[in-house]
Amino acid sequence: MKINHDIIRKSTFIKNFKRLYNQRSIIGYFANRFQWHYYPRFSYVRNYPIHVDIELSSHCQLNCPMCFRFHRKIENLGNMDFETFKTIIDSISGKVYSIKFTGRGEPLMNKRFPDFLEYLKHSKFSEVAMITNGLLMTDEIMHCVIDNNMDFISFSIDGLKDTYEKIRYPGKYEDIFDIVSRLHQLRMKKGKNKPLIRIQSVNVSIEDEDEYLTRWSPISDDIFFLFYKDYSINAKNIQLDNYSCPLLYQRMMIHYNGTVPMCINDEYEDSIMGNILDDSIEKIWQENFANSRKLNKKGLRVESFENCKKCSLTREGHGKNKTQNTKPGIN
Repeated sequence: MKINHDIIRKSTFIKNFKRLYNQRSIIGYFANRFQWHYYPRFSYVRNYPIHVDIELSSHCQLNCPMCFRFHRKIENLGNMDFETFKTIIDSISGKVYSIKFTGRGEPLMNKRFPDFLEYLKHSKFSEVAMITNGLLMTDEIMHCVIDNNMDFISFSIDGLKDTYEKIRYPGKYEDIFDIVSRLHQLRMKKGKNKPLIRIQSVNVSIEDEDEYLTRWSPISDDIFFLFYKDYSINAKNIQLDNYSCPLLYQRMMIHYNGTVPMCINDEYEDSIMGNILDDSIEKIWQENFANSRKLNKKGLRVESFENCKKCSLTREGHGKNKTQNTKPGIN
């Protein structure tokens, strides 16, 4: 079983050591890594997921060509309300290792983002993170993520100037560089080492790796390239019969309205496991996911679940199967 080998890390040894050193608990971190990699291998299910992804918003101000939204629109758009957020946090605080603000939209589209972080002050998580395009990050939000001890922020920055502005239109390359620079400077000014700043890019958008690393390394703590995912409906499915998906043992995705899809890659909610406003997160994870895990283990995932049939992770074009001369929205 291959476990989530979807990235190529480009950080130096020193930065990787710093990233490890800045964990809230180094022992807890290594215990988490063991669970993440080996629980799926042994089909072991905890009472709660190891990690929970929280979608603060399904809106996004961009329309990037490598995103699933570019190929098919999301019908139900909205922002998570504060009560739903509280329900999630109160249910899983101290019971899951980490949470991340991610999903089908841009987290900073939700105007209550500072309130959400403030509410996390008294929660118990070993890691709180966010993935963002960064273009909506204001000075207020910068202070908020630093003062509330967010662990890391991943900025999606695909390619250098012309490539970036073509992919992330109408975003401007110098604008996002200025935003990340100011966050880095403010963190230093406050004498803090968090949030760690991660820079991520889809691998096929990198035309000059050395220039990219030279530009972003001084103001970041981690850089990695993500394998391109082909969301085209015509992409050939190359799943092996014996492939067993690890996500069903690792993480839970909760959409803005409380809906729990079968996995983070079920963007269109083809297989719904429940809603946290109707059932407890523990019940959904333990009972509602049980049949999915059973069929997945038997190798019947493609026949049983529409989202598995369309999964970008096991389609031609993902990762090393992608022909490098085909660049979405670039050529």
